[in-house]
Amino acid sequence: MREGLQLARQLEFRWGELYGLDGAALLAARTGSWEVAATLLGATEGPCEANPAPQLGAREAGIAGVTAALDPASLSALWDKGRAMPLGQAIDYALQHL
Repeated sequence: MREGLQLARQLEFRWGELYGLDGAALLAARTGSWEVAATLLGATEGPCEANPAPQLGAREAGIAGVTAALDPASLSALWDKGRAMPLGQAIDYALQHL
């Protein structure tokens, strides 16, 4: 996971970064790291809207998982925290927390 995120960053491959961050969010969700998952999903929301890429289909499951696991106020705060992160900062956050 780390190598893929770092490679995408080095190549400045925007879709690769988004896929990598979504993958990291799904990994966080699968391991019960709901706060990390919510933050990373929030971080990719804006860029995904601005640069639509083909979706892998698992993003919605990750969103459903964090929505079910977190109370609405916590989810909103974490999502907003992620949305405020530039992609580079979100990648650093993912690498620190996974």
